[in-house]
Amino acid sequence: MKESSKQPILSVRGLSIDFHLPEGVTHALRDVSFEIHKGETLALLGESGSGKSISAMSVLQLLPYPMARHPKGSIIFRGKDLITLSKKELYKIRGNGISMIFQEPMTALNPLQSIGAQVAEGLFLHNPGLSQSKAKARVLELLEITRVARAAERMHAYPYELSGGQRQRVIIAMALINNPDILIADEPTSALDISVQNQILQLLIDLQRKFGMAILFITHDLSAVEKIADRVSVMKDGQIVESGDKEQVLRRPKHPYTKLLLDSHIKGHKQPYEKDAKTILEVAKVQVEFPLKRSFFGRSLSTLKAVKDVSICLKQGQTLGIVGESGSGKSTLGKAILKLLHKNTVSMQSLFFDGKDINKISSEEMRRLRKDIQVVFQDPFGSLSPRMTVDGIIREGLDIHFSKLSKAEKQERIEHVLLDVALNLDMLGRFPHEFSGGQRQRIAIARAIVLRPKFLLLDEPTSALDRNVQVQVLNLLRDLQKKYGLTYLFISHDLDVVRAMSDDVIIMKNGEVLESIKIGKSKKAFLSLEDF
Repeated sequence: MKESSKQPILSVRGLSIDFHLPEGVTHALRDVSFEIHKGETLALLGESGSGKSISAMSVLQLLPYPMARHPKGSIIFRGKDLITLSKKELYKIRGNGISMIFQEPMTALNPLQSIGAQVAEGLFLHNPGLSQSKAKARVLELLEITRVARAAERMHAYPYELSGGQRQRVIIAMALINNPDILIADEPTSALDISVQNQILQLLIDLQRKFGMAILFITHDLSAVEKIADRVSVMKDGQIVESGDKEQVLRRPKHPYTKLLLDSHIKGHKQPYEKDAKTILEVAKVQVEFPLKRSFFGRSLSTLKAVKDVSICLKQGQTLGIVGESGSGKSTLGKAILKLLHKNTVSMQSLFFDGKDINKISSEEMRRLRKDIQVVFQDPFGSLSPRMTVDGIIREGLDIHFSKLSKAEKQERIEHVLLDVALNLDMLGRFPHEFSGGQRQRIAIARAIVLRPKFLLLDEPTSALDRNVQVQVLNLLRDLQKKYGLTYLFISHDLDVVRAMSDDVIIMKNGEVLESIKIGKSKKAFLSLEDF
């Protein structure tokens, strides 16, 4: 364990949080206490909805007040109770004394501003007299420290031009721009592939050593806790059920819930599909090229080949897993197949769905076909309307594609699918921002499967979920596949998840398929995946 001062830099004591909603009061946090010392990392570990992120947000007083209230407790930073401070006093602390890395980097970045401008924003807020040249030099320094590739060039880039791992590095640079005493990292690696996860964790460890900051690390990932934490507090249902140093909690847990978390493993495999089943999806020689630089007249001067001559064939009931590091072309391939990219960027020899050539059908015909072809995106917050309730989000597809169903029939489907993804019926009237990242992912899955499609693209559908809930969702997806004969294209960076869900796997790198693997009882296939 790192050496720390006797006096904690942050002390949370007996903190409770109530949400006063139209339907009543929800007790989200009850009597939570923890402290962090200079230069150490405290991990808040627990499943989605346990209160981890709410605890972190309360430190910076970012909850939706006055709907959120603190009936008791204190949050002491630099001798001051943050709960009692004015907005002006909190303004000086946020991004300066305490900074935060949010869970979804794409939604935390402004799509209309360059990377350099966004990193510099916090610098100017807390240093109004700073010159442009000094700010630019500081931004470049931070981007280089956080190992953003081609930092000088990326200062002028926009978020959509960066991979998930690079965007996360930019978020870290933004958080560190004013040398904070405490860095709150809320699930900073949940949506990243294994290799990039390890890079980000090592980066945080290196930055902590360099700047001597404390880290409050919010996660459901036991492997991340193992690598980065000094101490661990385990949360369940808005309470801390166990605390201690990392070795004690992970090796000698006392509370039954902690033992359950440590024993949660993805088990089993999907049942094989019928070899003589009909072909659902057949696509030949998909290519995707994005323009990198254009002339004054809009002509493309240079391009990025994101997908290069990829062909796949899927039968009814089959699951094809796609694995690869961030930026390998996995998600781009899926979007190209679903015709979600600009037509000028995609070319393919043929695209057949359920025996029908859909490569050249009209947009209206494609719209009608969408009920049979659904998708669960990697970032659930970005794909859920913030203005719609859960009921409205799930109901929308039914209203469009199943207008002949009665109101009662639609409601029955909605309630059934919500229970299938382990959410409570009283959540139907709530909005996306009121849920944790894992809960939002389950809402996105419910929205897709309520239409009972023939084909489902699952783009990292469990990346934001803790292991315990991952097991539930994967079992659900396997059960639905067996019951309705669904066909899945399953994109993931988690090898355990891919093995549990897939019949076959393709490995992608730099837009190309490096290898195709048959999953099953073959030990060779398992070894090949591990080598990857």
